[in-house]
Amino acid sequence: MSAQMDDRAASRGVLLPAVYLACSWTWVLGMFFPVLMISDFGWPGWIAFVVPNCLGAMSVGFFLRSPGHARRFAAQHREAIWLFSVVTVAFHAFFIAHLPAVLLTAPPLTHRVAFVVIAAVMIALACRRRSLGYMLSSAPGVFALSLLTMVLAESLYHGQSLGLPPVDGTESRSDLVAAVLPLALGFGLCPYLDATFLRIRHSTGERDGRRAFALSFLFLFPLLVTCTLLYADALLGRRAIPLILGVHFYVQAQFTTSLHVNEFPGSRRRSVMLLAAAGAILLGALLPREHFRLSYELFMSAYALPFPVYLLAFGLPRMRIQSPGRRWTCFLVTIIAASPCYLLGYLGRQWLWLFPGVVLAVGIPFLFASLGARRNPR
Repeated sequence: MSAQMDDRAASRGVLLPAVYLACSWTWVLGMFFPVLMISDFGWPGWIAFVVPNCLGAMSVGFFLRSPGHARRFAAQHREAIWLFSVVTVAFHAFFIAHLPAVLLTAPPLTHRVAFVVIAAVMIALACRRRSLGYMLSSAPGVFALSLLTMVLAESLYHGQSLGLPPVDGTESRSDLVAAVLPLALGFGLCPYLDATFLRIRHSTGERDGRRAFALSFLFLFPLLVTCTLLYADALLGRRAIPLILGVHFYVQAQFTTSLHVNEFPGSRRRSVMLLAAAGAILLGALLPREHFRLSYELFMSAYALPFPVYLLAFGLPRMRIQSPGRRWTCFLVTIIAASPCYLLGYLGRQWLWLFPGVVLAVGIPFLFASLGARRNPR
């Protein structure tokens, strides 16, 4: 990861790193995926999103016990961390380019063109090199602006835009149990591949790092995703849609993409990231509104299966598979075996298929690790 980011800046205490973490993790996943969960399962779907998300993100500050531990982990998994950032930047570019169709049922062509330009500007601004100190100082402003947009949305629409969604969704409550399992797996492991988390963890002391992660994911991040809970009904067409929400989406997306792009200043890595973002903007611009959810969930699938399985095969010390070839075999076998279950579960809405999907995603790496331990006893 980039040496341009000043590690000493994170020694400014606990609060600034905590706000930075909350904003860096409030991306188009936290700002919109709970809306889909609420559509399917009512407000209990929001709880199913928030609890494993906060616990998984907070765990980074505790399981990566020291700055040195975080540096070694980042160096060992540098390519996977970079790929995680590539997908994340592209995901944001796609979402912002398609944002008019998210906020409006039939957006005019001028709106769609404008947001394609805005998405391109977002990526261009993200390429400007910023120090960690600068981004830490910017985080409270981003946090405050998001909260301000919620206040303005409530006041401008006279209480008609924000509110708690109903307890029931379109899917059975019992299916929520199955839907939670891949969320727990993804949110439990994906934060360890987030370059912004690793930056803060190896830039803060042992105690301050734990405090920053705890403050962020017990209080600050839940506050931001509570905003998603309040505007979900509007995006689902049950309340007036406050268009000022676009400000919230944009500033959070700009902050997150800037952090990820700044972590990888090398020309080759930067070029691949920009090409992926350009393709995502084109997809967002051309995609019909009725296909948005499918495309959004396909982006989400990267965080649900490939990245968690990578960590199970390559990253967990107690499941160490000694041979690199066997690790890749484990990864590919797991993806091939579990993918049909995930597709039937999420895209086909046959939720019970998620049970065997998660069992395969976790069980196959454990099987490879146990077989390797028998062949190579210490």
